[in-house]
Amino acid sequence: MNRTKTVWRLLGGAIALVSLVALVAAVIRAVNIAAEVNIADVAAVLLAATGTTLGVLAWVRGPARSAAGSGTPRGDGPDILRYDSEREADPFAEWGYHIAFGRNKDDIWRTSISTAGRTATIRSLTHDSVGLNKLLPFISGAIEFEYQVVESDPTDRYLYFALIPMQQSRSGLRELGGAVWADPQNPRSPFRIREFVPPSHYGDDQWHTLRMPFDFAKFGDVSSTIFAPRMNEGIDQRANGTVIIRKVRVWQS
Repeated sequence: MNRTKTVWRLLGGAIALVSLVALVAAVIRAVNIAAEVNIADVAAVLLAATGTTLGVLAWVRGPARSAAGSGTPRGDGPDILRYDSEREADPFAEWGYHIAFGRNKDDIWRTSISTAGRTATIRSLTHDSVGLNKLLPFISGAIEFEYQVVESDPTDRYLYFALIPMQQSRSGLRELGGAVWADPQNPRSPFRIREFVPPSHYGDDQWHTLRMPFDFAKFGDVSSTIFAPRMNEGIDQRANGTVIIRKVRVWQS
């Protein structure tokens, strides 16, 4: 069936081309016979014939196809930018914080705008469990940011960045796998994605870029995600340190 359609298309194109050639020849002959022929009329006829022929040829060729088969994004990677800290007038104003009982927010973090850009600084002064929370109203995508550890105790694996799957319950959001909002088992949850900062980055005065993809759709009952820089949470051997983050961008996929 497809071969038959192709033959008919080619035949139609050939007929259209022959018709155009015959029409041009007739016009030229008419001009030679009758000099009073209106040139504008001749041009109009030629334009109409050309348009018809091009239309037929387009039909013969059929719809255009891209090399990938479709102009629609394939969805195999994050493609919707949902958050960019560099675009905030008040940097990190909508972020929450994680802090040990009895501590003041000002003790553990601050934000600033300087030559380094819009930054958030987190610090642990007395081996406290501290961190930040950025709620993301989707469950798959990627986050990319830069960080610098400006000072730190030489303790391995106390500073990390986490992505936490959250569930919506009658009492509000709670972490996947937890019975309540602040379940003591949350810091060691197997559902979290964690990226620990290598000790070689401690105090090296360099900015490092980290990209963390995530997809919590496989867990089913997940409604949102929290990006969570953390110090000492769920860690047995705690330490003190200060880390700065900037240029946080999040894509939804």
